[in-house]
Amino acid sequence: MKTTFKLFTMVFALFAFVACSDDDTTPAEFTITAISPESGPVGTEITITGTNFPTDASAINLTFDGVAATITSASSTQVVTTVPSGAGSGTVSVVIDGVTKAAPNSFTVLSPLVVNTAENIFAPQVGGRGGEPISGAFVKFSF
Repeated sequence: MKTTFKLFTMVFALFAFVACSDDDTTPAEFTITAISPESGPVGTEITITGTNFPTDASAINLTFDGVAATITSASSTQVVTTVPSGAGSGTVSVVIDGVTKAAPNSFTVLSPLVVNTAENIFAPQVGGRGGEPISGAFVKFSF
């Protein structure tokens, strides 16, 4: 009986020792070191550089001044996204596993550039010989 008890105690101690090994490793906390570029209009591709980012883009939540952005790609050192519609200038925040960190610099959302062209505008010009209109192709600049 004593031998059975000793054997049972040794097996239980061995099981407890193996089961209680320290396999729980906490993942390293991520850092954000830079954001590039620091300004641009909606739709601009932005690269956030840092360390210990998850490579699964769905594990990362990213916002531009509170407006959620879609992540294009992710690696352990970079997250690539585009400025979302409705984003305003301010803080770029990254949330991973409930931990929120802000980019070291704020992001400035620029107004989109407006490009207009005007062609074949009638603008009579005078000053030719005898006060006659000047004809031909010309360009008129207004500043």
